[in-house]
Amino acid sequence: MTGTVEATIYTVDAVPDEGVEDMWELHIDGIGCTQTVTTVKAKHMVRDYLDVMDICPYDDADVVIRWHFTDDEINRQ
Repeated sequence: MTGTVEATIYTVDAVPDEGVEDMWELHIDGIGCTQTVTTVKAKHMVRDYLDVMDICPYDDADVVIRWHFTDDEINRQ
């Protein structure tokens, strides 16, 4: 395979931060944790974390997020 780079898949559990309203903890499986205030920016925040920590270049990270919504988050929608 010449010229192709396969992305590494990172699984993330997104759980509401109990201490801060509208904040999400993003638990990267086996690696660490970062946060986001919007669901829209979650993948960006994980890719940025992986890149800054020299774990994986931003563009090479394939992020799969498992959202753990509480009843409060569901009712707010």
